[in-house]
Amino acid sequence: MAVALGTLSIGNWLVAARNPVTASAELRITLYDQARLPPEAIESAFDQLRVVFHQSGIAIKLVVGDPAADEAHLFTYNPMPPGYEQEAACRARRDIALRLFDISPAGLRETVLGMASPLARTGVNVRVFTDHVREAAFRHNRPYAIVLSYVIAHEIGHVLLRNSEHEQHGLMSSVWTGHEYSRMMDTAVMFFTGDESQKMLMTLRGMGCRNGTNGFPDTPSLVP
Repeated sequence: MAVALGTLSIGNWLVAARNPVTASAELRITLYDQARLPPEAIESAFDQLRVVFHQSGIAIKLVVGDPAADEAHLFTYNPMPPGYEQEAACRARRDIALRLFDISPAGLRETVLGMASPLARTGVNVRVFTDHVREAAFRHNRPYAIVLSYVIAHEIGHVLLRNSEHEQHGLMSSVWTGHEYSRMMDTAVMFFTGDESQKMLMTLRGMGCRNGTNGFPDTPSLVP
């Protein structure tokens, strides 16, 4: 059974309230918390996540899934098939199945905080390794829940942008430096770019796909 979780805190709501952008699309996130994080850490992380996506015109609907569910244990990475990019993008799921791990897989580099499967049709499409996130937060002297929120946002970004590409700087950069970590505070927010926001909204709305649903597209291009 899925239940609603989390509301915006007063401080973060004030940040969002000053933002002129009105949410025009909803993103459903099913959380499989295998790490069993404290409720206050989850709430704080998703408060910040809502602020980040609100700037892109996206409202988040969070539900809690059973970590023992079959979906929580299925992760497949679908490569982008040359010549069929549009079809693959349209058929991939447009909601998020997020699994939080307490212990990262053996041999995974400590710098890897999460993984995404942008073209997955079923199963988990975002994985986050909370032990690595905790270490990064400690190393850069930033609140754990805040760093967690940006890791989740980054991986969701890959799913909604339908690619594994990175930018040189900002939320979608491949390596976060002191510049990015300096924005990870309660009084500062790191957002997606305007172009990234537009592309994510197009994905959520199914633009370029048949009848706005997952399926083979009627039009040749998803990107303007």
